[in-house]
Amino acid sequence: MAKSCLILPPDPRDYPTIARLANTAVTFDKNAAATLWFQFCKGFADYRGGHFAEAERWMQKVLEHKSEGSSRDVEAYMVLAMAEYRMGHIADAHSVFNEGKTYAASALREVSSGDIDSGWPDWVLARALMREAERLLEPPPKSHNTAPD
Repeated sequence: MAKSCLILPPDPRDYPTIARLANTAVTFDKNAAATLWFQFCKGFADYRGGHFAEAERWMQKVLEHKSEGSSRDVEAYMVLAMAEYRMGHIADAHSVFNEGKTYAASALREVSSGDIDSGWPDWVLARALMREAERLLEPPPKSHNTAPD
């Protein structure tokens, strides 16, 4: 539920409730099969809450256990890239983003394949986070001032 509430930046009034959900998930059962998913959600909540160093820590923890072809790991790369950027680590942000895009090329099926996998909600979130990260990291367009100097 918390992850679904974080797809778009939440209303600041709702954030404390969402953060509590993420905290519950990550602390409830540390041996659960979905622990890495819970850790991703916690880091994602930290990112949305402006706690970029905490988000970085959680995403690095998730990526230590990268599994082949997981959309979760694409999501983690993108949140990590955005957290790095927000902390002013621009070169690191671009490096992580590029690594994540390379990983996504093998982990995420193309919509044209007709089968985006049974984990389609995370496929959608991974694609959305890739677009969000790309918009954040790309330099703003230069304005073309047509007025004479």
